Amino acid sequence: MRKRFNSIAKELVISFGFINGFWFGIGINPQTIILTFIGKYINAMPAIIQKIFTIIPIILTIITLITVLKIYRRGGILGGIAVITAFAAGALILKNWQASLILGLAAILLGLITFKE
Repeated sequence: MRKRFNSIAKELVISFGFINGFWFGIGINPQTIILTFIGKYINAMPAIIQKIFTIIPIILTIITLITVLKIYRRGGILGGIAVITAFAAGALILKNWQASLILGLAAILLGLITFKE
């Protein structure tokens, strides 16, 4: 069971790299959109809720940094390259799907090589 969980976690890291690249490629920052949407309603909320929503972007940035450090600790430079390659594949998917496919496959192969047990 633990081995399967580790495998899923490794696949998710590469997948999130691809998804983040896709959002970047189409020019959307989901965090900004969600916080802007919620921000319209924050003014009507109590002050403590407003402070919590002020802290959320900081917390998300810290979580991102922790994730990057875990990728580096777990997979080293090759793990980081695998995630960056997946990011590039996601960013290119609308402009050049053939290059995106090649980069995506390269990211998967790098992930398999790097994160093998």
